[in-house]
Amino acid sequence: NDILLDYIRFVEAYGPALYEVVYESTLPYIVQHRGIELGKPIVVYNNEIVCISVKNTIIRVGDLLIAETANPTRPYLACEIQELQVDKIPYEEVPANPDGVDIGMRVLFNAKGNQFFFLVPKRVR
Repeated sequence: NDILLDYIRFVEAYGPALYEVVYESTLPYIVQHRGIELGKPIVVYNNEIVCISVKNTIIRVGDLLIAETANPTRPYLACEIQELQVDKIPYEEVPANPDGVDIGMRVLFNAKGNQFFFLVPKRVR
């Protein structure tokens, strides 16, 4: 039983770690084939609020925000957008605006001002 429990603990740790490695290795392909270029941020607050000026793009809570980093060991970071704000007012969705709009997006990864950002819309059914 002890050996079996050791195997179970190993698989419980190995499975999520393997998923993370595979997921991060797919991010360049996701950016290339589905990513919408947002560019550099206006400012990043507390490494979690990314403020970007966006034109003609719908952004929703739950869309994937991907950051291209300068770190060769982790060239991309990604997570779903947790919260959107325009002029300190929260939104679930910010519609496309031809004139552009400044949007604040809260993310769970360590965002930096020198990163380049991409948006991958979640699939709407």
